[in-house]
Amino acid sequence: MRFSLLGASSVIAIAVALAACSSNGSQTIPGGPQAVAPMGHQSGFHLEVVGLEPAAASCGSGYAACYDITPGKTYKDEWCIVPESKEGDGCHSSDLSPGTWTWKLGKVEKAKKSKKVAIKVSIKPNPGNPTYNYVLASKKVKSTKGKVGYEFSIEACNSTSYCATGEIGIIVK
Repeated sequence: MRFSLLGASSVIAIAVALAACSSNGSQTIPGGPQAVAPMGHQSGFHLEVVGLEPAAASCGSGYAACYDITPGKTYKDEWCIVPESKEGDGCHSSDLSPGTWTWKLGKVEKAKKSKKVAIKVSIKPNPGNPTYNYVLASKKVKSTKGKVGYEFSIEACNSTSYCATGEIGIIVK
């Protein structure tokens, strides 16, 4: 009897842990010149970006956010972590999730091939909440003809290991 209860409680604990991990998701990007893009979330925290242009909505459902860029220009957008209850409200200082948030960016790769490209991404300050993501494409980068041609990942984690992540698409004009 004791063994059965231990086994049953272990199964329930594992099921609860798996359910918490499977709650990640991404949503489409609302339009508008100061659009707020809801991103992936976990354990009550939500990754959000402010300032993507309306054309960025053409990335599709596989991406949490999208940049529509011109070679030779630098793009800067504000990113933050907010509680899920503040999702879609932007990066207002009164809404920010507490704690120290450290950010990681994956390297930019071609969407269909894994080759390094002449697009650079950086995030400053790090750690920070809010922070700013910078995207720069060299003048040598060719147009992707309105389709996502490049992508990178973004992740923010706090000191208690709660993380929010998303895949970001890049369209080159």
